[in-house]
Amino acid sequence: TMRVPALVKEDQRILEQRNADIFMRMKVKSNRQLDGDMLWGFYFTNPTRQALDLVAKDLESQGYHVVEIYQDDEKTSWWLHVEMIETHTSASLTQREIELITLAAKANLASYDGWDVGPVD
Repeated sequence: TMRVPALVKEDQRILEQRNADIFMRMKVKSNRQLDGDMLWGFYFTNPTRQALDLVAKDLESQGYHVVEIYQDDEKTSWWLHVEMIETHTSASLTQREIELITLAAKANLASYDGWDVGPVD
């Protein structure tokens, strides 16, 4: 089995602080309340599609909805976009991101690229 280095505590602390700051700014500037269920999108990139297909299947089995796998305009990277309706605090979102960063590393993807959030339609 392949060993994936865990995020060092400093990286986790930076991620936690960034998410806490974003949550605060979203509540103040946009008056958007992140309490309750929201539609959370998560993104991954890779130079080839095959590894993203495998990660998409894995995430789908965990309850994520695969929105799309697409190639960027420059034809240099493939993107995977998945979504899930969840309730998050900045701390639980940080934990989710650590899980996804670890998954991306185990799958040898170029990156876990981050998240977005919107209302549940």
